[in-house]
Amino acid sequence: MRHEKSPRTEKHCPWLPVRASLPWTRQDAAWLAGLCALVYAVYLPVLKFGFVFDDRPFILRNPWILSWRYAPRFFTAHLVAFLNPHSQGTYYRPFLLLWLSVNQKLWGLHPAGWHFSTLTLHVLAALAVYALARGILLGRLGAGVAATVFALHPVHVESTAWIMGFPDPLMTLLGVSAFACYVEGRRGKSRIWLGAALLVYAAAISTKEVALVLGPLLFVYEWIFGQPPSPAGGGTRLGTRFLNSLAPTLAFWGVTAVYLAARWKALGGFTHPLTALTWQTMVATWPEVLWRHLQLLLWPVGLSPFYDVPYVTHPGLTDFVLPLVAFTSCVLLMLLWGGKSPHVLFAAVWLFMPMLLLLNLRVFPEGEIVHDRFMYFPSVGFSFLMALAVERLVMARDLPFSSGARKVGVVAVLAIGLGGATAYYRQFWSDDLTLYTRAVTMAPASELANNNLAATEADRGRYEDAMLICERILARDPNYALAQYNLGYCQYKMGRYDEARTNLARAIALSPADPQAFVYLGLTDFRIGRMAEAAASLHQAVWLSPDNASYRFSLGMVLKVQGEWRAAREQFAAALALAPGLADARKQIAEIDGKQAPPLPAGR
Repeated sequence: MRHEKSPRTEKHCPWLPVRASLPWTRQDAAWLAGLCALVYAVYLPVLKFGFVFDDRPFILRNPWILSWRYAPRFFTAHLVAFLNPHSQGTYYRPFLLLWLSVNQKLWGLHPAGWHFSTLTLHVLAALAVYALARGILLGRLGAGVAATVFALHPVHVESTAWIMGFPDPLMTLLGVSAFACYVEGRRGKSRIWLGAALLVYAAAISTKEVALVLGPLLFVYEWIFGQPPSPAGGGTRLGTRFLNSLAPTLAFWGVTAVYLAARWKALGGFTHPLTALTWQTMVATWPEVLWRHLQLLLWPVGLSPFYDVPYVTHPGLTDFVLPLVAFTSCVLLMLLWGGKSPHVLFAAVWLFMPMLLLLNLRVFPEGEIVHDRFMYFPSVGFSFLMALAVERLVMARDLPFSSGARKVGVVAVLAIGLGGATAYYRQFWSDDLTLYTRAVTMAPASELANNNLAATEADRGRYEDAMLICERILARDPNYALAQYNLGYCQYKMGRYDEARTNLARAIALSPADPQAFVYLGLTDFRIGRMAEAAASLHQAVWLSPDNASYRFSLGMVLKVQGEWRAAREQFAAALALAPGLADARKQIAEIDGKQAPPLPAGR
């Protein structure tokens, strides 16, 4: 079925893209049902996995998601303000916090429900990729292959098997859906579809910043597919083509402007660097970062939660020249192929454009400049490229077997190969010990991987093993605050309070915005009878993180021992308001109220 241009449409919107639209049939339903069944089957074991890594602070220790009264703060504060509202924030993601709140109401502290939610987001994102590929590539085979590659590529394990990997599936689901709504709205000249695209886009950019590339991608789509046929012997002037491509997307730029204004107000700027790097270091590191991320898609072997990718301060052959040549060669090959096919060109732009956001290395924590999850959204373009290559293979006339047999064979090989690799890498996200053991094996120089393994060992009560890991980290980097804190924490747990006090004070000097170090310094002083110092440290922890119930309870206990009953009661009451299930706080309040009650008259 074709939608023909009306004379009125030609007059008022001469650049309106008009393309064939495939009717939805049972074949589409079969593709979608097969995708759902396959992805759930491959990832089903994750429902038995527990909370790992950042699941703990964002889900288990996040008071903001326990009550809707915190919801207005989602839009006026940075992402981790619940941990430390006084710190500068880098990320503004209110919709992410809303999603956490909804899931907390649904699943509470049951990890299976949270895993099911994240897995379902990935399934829905794959279905959205199918719908968009179907609209752009205009073929069910291409759409099915693109969705299969996207759904089963092992680079997506991090974003699917890990609960807090959900921002990328959620953002991609919203972003791809917004794009698909836009394409449908432009094809059918429907304001309803275009309005839906704007609303979904607003949610996408409020989930993760990479969705900001959607506006430029829509412009590219209009540039490639939205131009009217040129008159015989003539061509469209670049200025006219630019305006024709920009005009349909102006509403998206407006939404972007509103988002950036809200972000500026909430963060006090567009962003704040997490790592101090010179421009020279960043530029020298760019080729390695880009090439390593592209490798994750091209050859997903040795996947890990962390990678050893040091900053390049003195560019050489292996860390600068070779990655630059490899990445540039891939870009040139895509441009050469794209010169023969507008669909290839568009898919290549979708692959490479989001990767440009990876170049601002300052917004990433130190050493965390390569992650599998960073390629979730760009992989949509990669999936399109794979689909186009498969379509060409299937339709070739000089190859053995029929096109139908080749189609079944290629899809089967992709599903089995990618699904098998995904099932292998999925297992490493089952628990913290397995995760960080894998991370240290694959990235032995990663300070964060080693530190997190030490913290996991400490949580298991293996304090000596944890301390050995921390000491190895500090031997390489004496200023690594997290290892300094974990060393002091282990010493506190072992009753070595003098050593603990020294190392916790050192951790605070290195990272004065970390409330946890103040808490355990306060508890250490409490154990050795330094009540004034204990109260001062715990007051600082509460100031840094006022919404943490356990911090307030600890401060209340110190104040109670000091005889400051009224102040102690205030802290216990605040802890109880933050965590209504905190029975110990209720017990302490009752005890204080009982001691402060007037004595009964004699004879009664």
